[in-house]
Amino acid sequence: MADCLLTGGIDIDCTDLKSVGGVSKEFYATSLANIASYQENASGYVTRIVLQPYTSLYKFSSVKRAHSKTTNLVVQAGANKLFEQVFTAKLFATSPTDDEVIEDLAVVDSVIFSKDNNGRWFALGLENGMELTAYTQGSGTEAATDTTDTLTFTGQEIRKPRRLELDGGTLQALEYLTA
Repeated sequence: MADCLLTGGIDIDCTDLKSVGGVSKEFYATSLANIASYQENASGYVTRIVLQPYTSLYKFSSVKRAHSKTTNLVVQAGANKLFEQVFTAKLFATSPTDDEVIEDLAVVDSVIFSKDNNGRWFALGLENGMELTAYTQGSGTEAATDTTDTLTFTGQEIRKPRRLELDGGTLQALEYLTA
């Protein structure tokens, strides 16, 4: 068995302690097949994303505190390890066109670009894609019942969600890719 070595430590400063939980009310997604390539800098940030010709990212909007993301370490029976990435979105699908988008998401491997409430951007499923693994839409008996469409995407990657620091600014670069 190969020896796996620890190659660094993690430090903390006051800025790290001033952190807000949660995910932005907007995220972007595309089909994994639309990602032609991406580049990383020496620090490990994804700095450039190239899409296949005639494809784009799609923007999804909701309300504050609607979406969430988690990453879990999964240990397989054979001792290999992976990071399970989970993104949950709550969307307001109010038309047949919106329903069709959700139906499409159910059958494609997606890459999701999400910003946390500290302004840091992440790419989930950048290597293997995110699969829609759960979906619910309901309306209960109370007037205040949640009526959103709740989508849970799950992906297995060998690395945690990738941090983005795109050339020209992350939001501007993602907006450009939606054109």
